[in-house]
Amino acid sequence: RIKYEEIKKNKTKKHYELAQEERIVYAYVSQEPIFLNELVNSTQLSYKSIYKGLLQLEIKGLIKRLPGERYVRV
Repeated sequence: RIKYEEIKKNKTKKHYELAQEERIVYAYVSQEPIFLNELVNSTQLSYKSIYKGLLQLEIKGLIKRLPGERYVRV
């Protein structure tokens, strides 16, 4: 079992394999908040695909959801 202090000392950036839709969505998300509607219009992907990609990126800790259906990179 790894102790919290060991994790804190050895912080490393996690690398994830991203699905094609996740890569597309991630390319449009930046440090400036972007609305979900803007992603739908910009990416030409379906709402379902974008929402699924955003959820996966959020779970992986790569983006953060803000109030008002806005998203930013972490």
